[in-house]
Amino acid sequence: MKLLASLKAKDVDSNAPDFDYDSFKPRNAARAIVFDEDGRVALIHVSKHDYYMLPGGGIENVEDVRNGLNREIIEELGCKIEIISEIGRAEVYFDRWSKKQVDYCYTARVIGSDNDKT
Repeated sequence: MKLLASLKAKDVDSNAPDFDYDSFKPRNAARAIVFDEDGRVALIHVSKHDYYMLPGGGIENVEDVRNGLNREIIEELGCKIEIISEIGRAEVYFDRWSKKQVDYCYTARVIGSDNDKT
């Protein structure tokens, strides 16, 4: 999947300290722009820090990215999705936790609720 961006603290704040980014612990995640049948896009509200983000999250070691995305969408939105296309991946370095997160990004559409038997 094509790398769209690699974001480090210095990219947004020239006064940020230097970090040993090679030592950061990797974490894979998947996110999607999820459209419903009316063309609306789902967002998740993170109330603890009062911001919004695309649904998705961390991929377990035993999962492939697409299966992990489907699991996260069921957990967060309570629906099943069909992945439409790949957008690309973004690397985000979290200095506070010494983590490098790779977000695999997709577009998807809702195809049913988690309660559907299909």
